[in-house]
Amino acid sequence: MSPAIHTAPRILLVDDDPVTIETLRRALLGLGTIYFASRGAEAVRLLSEVRPDIVLLDAELLDLTGYQILDALRSNPELADVPVLFVTRHGEQEIEQAVLERGAVDFITRPVRPAIVAMRVKTQLRLKEANDRLRELASIDPVTNLANRRAFDEMLAREWRRCLRNRKPVSLVMVDVDRFKRFNDHYGHAKGDQCLTAVAGALRGCVHRPFDLVARYDGEAFVMLLPETDTAGVLQVGQRILSTLAAIALPHAASDVSSHVTVSVGASSYDAACASWLGIQDETFAVVDPGVDSADLLAAANLALYAAKRRGRAQQCFRSIDAATAAELAAVA
Repeated sequence: MSPAIHTAPRILLVDDDPVTIETLRRALLGLGTIYFASRGAEAVRLLSEVRPDIVLLDAELLDLTGYQILDALRSNPELADVPVLFVTRHGEQEIEQAVLERGAVDFITRPVRPAIVAMRVKTQLRLKEANDRLRELASIDPVTNLANRRAFDEMLAREWRRCLRNRKPVSLVMVDVDRFKRFNDHYGHAKGDQCLTAVAGALRGCVHRPFDLVARYDGEAFVMLLPETDTAGVLQVGQRILSTLAAIALPHAASDVSSHVTVSVGASSYDAACASWLGIQDETFAVVDPGVDSADLLAAANLALYAAKRRGRAQQCFRSIDAATAAELAAVA
């Protein structure tokens, strides 16, 4: 996995009082990029689009309560760990208890004291940065320095939902090193790890966008998640992988496929904008789609990978996802 790109923290202020918004903005200048919302519906939209690092949330808005927004946020796996500080006109113990029980990390009472707000926000941002770093370290494969299977599963679930919500295509590439057991038997496991590291570097060089993910899936298998990539795009990536490995030409004397290391590639793609059988998005980020899910995309890529192996390896095969394919995959499962 490539090192994380650290950007300025994103701070979302949700309040229908312009004076409070301005006070909070001045208090938090220099701590990050600040976004504003004065209505609950606008806040819900920004939560999804901005993915803030912290939210300061008014308990009582004109269209939605802060509690409703917090419940929606906590029910969304993509946003569940975002710290929320409630801004309330109340100071009673029962209000504080209700706020914390619903998942807020702290609360601020009016009138707002800028120095206290800044200190509490700094503390929560430091805690989130530390937790994000721990999650990042737990998501790296130690041999290849790529994302591991856990990180891939989490990213697939997140990007699948996002692409469906925005009616964008999403694609997968499964890559398997051909005759890797023979490589290990012939050269030894230390050389085998070096081979996997070299393949990982080649795969990483085949994608260029920050939201593309290359991960070690299992053993000598790798996977590439390509959000907002259609069929033509994923086929280009697959061909780039084959060409890159051929150009590197890592020796593989024990292979019956080639004198150098080769890979088999299985690609799959799903385009939500072209799926007339797609379900409906609700207002709390959920996507209801009875026909297909991310597991079907992965299964289709696996089927394509095995087809590439059956046809002689060192090549690419493709399976699209549509209603018929989803039904076929369900029958296989």
